[in-house]
Amino acid sequence: MTNKNPKTENLIPLSARNPTEKKELQQKGGKMSAKVRQERKKLKDELLYLLNVEDKTGKTMQEKMCLSLVKNTIDGNVKAFEVIRNTIGEDEISNIHASIESTIDDKTINKVFEKLKEL
Repeated sequence: MTNKNPKTENLIPLSARNPTEKKELQQKGGKMSAKVRQERKKLKDELLYLLNVEDKTGKTMQEKMCLSLVKNTIDGNVKAFEVIRNTIGEDEISNIHASIESTIDDKTINKVFEKLKEL
């Protein structure tokens, strides 16, 4: 029994198509890609605009969202904490990477490799 995907079993690769067909398909793909990029840019611009809209109290939506995140973090919401941590650039991976870069020298690396060889 074959594990072919019914959605892809009739597809013809570009390498098997004639140059005219290949060019047409690539142009269609390029146009769709440009359209998607434009839509994403528009969404981003609209969100940035809305984040800076002030309410009656003079606070922007962005300020209100940040305050809500902080409140949720204080209330024990771990996801809110992770969002804050990642947004300000203090995510675990970058901290681990910075920590490793600042503490490991060639001698330490060689010792680690020696220990690994013993295992």
